[in-house]
Amino acid sequence: VPVDFRRTTIQLATSGDDGTTFTVPRSVQFPTMPFPYYPPNSQFYVAPDQHMVVTPTGQLFLVWNEVSTGHVEVMVSHSADQGLTWSPPLPVAGPDEGDHARFHGAIVADADGGIHVTYFDRGYNVADKLLDLTWAYSTDGENFTNRRTTAPSFAWYLGHHQSVCPFLGD
Repeated sequence: VPVDFRRTTIQLATSGDDGTTFTVPRSVQFPTMPFPYYPPNSQFYVAPDQHMVVTPTGQLFLVWNEVSTGHVEVMVSHSADQGLTWSPPLPVAGPDEGDHARFHGAIVADADGGIHVTYFDRGYNVADKLLDLTWAYSTDGENFTNRRTTAPSFAWYLGHHQSVCPFLGD
């Protein structure tokens, strides 16, 4: 993933021989996110941060952070043809979930092909400052049921890095 202060590209290379050789990497998504990006009301940065999973049926699902919606959002896209083509990116939280920051998505697939995504979510705090963790589930990779898993919200800024600055973690 080439990353700089202007542009980020998510690239994919595949192997048909257990990782001995790979295809030439090619761009599969183009997040609209500068690096580093500081969400409003934050002292930490959020990176494009992509994660991918392969389902038991061979579909690929990719989640990443981007700001095309006007705020940092966890996006999802999937491929049914080994990464040759990808669905249009969609926000995991849904299209009408407000402009609160959601970021650091992680994705897994279960044995039945269900997709599970967790992400930090400031949508439960009206001040858009405290964090929660949201779990999202989908059977098709396009329609997610989102559920808050933390209560109460937590103050990310109480944790400190060895440099004594507020630190959410990598």
